[in-house]
Amino acid sequence: MGFSVRDIAICVDDGNIVEQRRTELGLIEEMKSFEFVFILHLMIRVSQMTNELSNALHQKDQNIVNAMGLIVTVKDRLQHLRDNGWNAFLKEVETFCGKKSILVSRMEDTMPIRGRSRREGKD
Repeated sequence: MGFSVRDIAICVDDGNIVEQRRTELGLIEEMKSFEFVFILHLMIRVSQMTNELSNALHQKDQNIVNAMGLIVTVKDRLQHLRDNGWNAFLKEVETFCGKKSILVSRMEDTMPIRGRSRREGKD
């Protein structure tokens, strides 16, 4: 069950306290899911890897050679995470979930794809 920013804005604007509370509880439950925690940790990791490049690209006196070098560095960091760091990253997320009593999804299980029928998600 996902909520869009529009759904949240409508709920807050209409002043319906009961519905707003229900939405808040739904959002809290979403934040307690393994999927949410996993995506948030991945976003943090990627942001850390790309921070130097992002800062360099925001400078007006940007040296294009330096920027190209940083792009290569970021690409190498992402590839390293993919090739060598994935298990450690997954363990980090699982440890976080364990500390917060969040149920960890089994990677071997078949999961339906959101927005599609269950039959399509298993293919």
